[in-house]
Amino acid sequence: MQVASAVLGPIALIRQIGSGEDLLPDSLGAAEFSVANGAGALQAGNEIGPITVDCLVDGTVTLSVSIADENLEYLRAGDYFSLTFSDCDNDIGILVDGGVDIEVLSDIAFSPDFEFEPPYRFEVEVDFSGLSITELESSYTITGGFTLTESTEDGVVFATDIKGDTLSILLDGLREDLRNFLIVGTLDLGVDAFTVEVRCQGEVCTRLDSYSLGGWVEFESISPFVGSGDDSPLDGEMEVTGGVASNGTGPSQLLIRALDYTCVELVVDELGDGNEEDWRTTWESLPTGVAEDCDGLD
Repeated sequence: MQVASAVLGPIALIRQIGSGEDLLPDSLGAAEFSVANGAGALQAGNEIGPITVDCLVDGTVTLSVSIADENLEYLRAGDYFSLTFSDCDNDIGILVDGGVDIEVLSDIAFSPDFEFEPPYRFEVEVDFSGLSITELESSYTITGGFTLTESTEDGVVFATDIKGDTLSILLDGLREDLRNFLIVGTLDLGVDAFTVEVRCQGEVCTRLDSYSLGGWVEFESISPFVGSGDDSPLDGEMEVTGGVASNGTGPSQLLIRALDYTCVELVVDELGDGNEEDWRTTWESLPTGVAEDCDGLD
């Protein structure tokens, strides 16, 4: 679903240009466009573009595409989409600059209304080249990439995994590097339920090198976090290991255990010496590290 909106949107744009329409599809946002090399030059089965699109307020987006299928009915392994933003302001409160490339890694068919038809398995590689997003007085820049796989048998239950070597985020001048990551999730639209877990790949676990924290943190799910809708997880456990304790005894350890939609339990071994402290807080207060009462729990 998420893959479809990211990859099929540019195809809709190509078809609209060919038909002479003057608005982008909803998936890309309504805006008047201009074609840098002329609409008549657009042909599937080879390099398409670059096509320059004017953003609603200011700036541009440049789209380049390579699609092997002449009828634009299949995506093939090796097809790619490239988007380059130049101070793009679409009147939604953010300014976008930099680029993102999407390469298709598996063949798949899609319907005339730009939906993948189940059952399917789809895989793409996404690479960010200094994609900068500024909102109000905050900004972040993404560099690096990941491979995203999405599959479904019935169009109701979806399985997704995201894995990569390095994804760097520069947030308000502070750099965070996510390394060797593998994040696996499911989404059941029938009951509006989800699961998500962070896995190790062999002996290598998902790692965050945090310049704001001044150290490193590794993550591994013991059991998947489970929840529904936009709520916080009601079940699941994750083990977090970070840095080397100041006394040299070993890395600090933290167990995060979901208790319900509101509350979470933390088991902390700050010095890595086996001396644990157990306390509870709300999911909302978890990022602050402040203990909060959780009503209704023993």
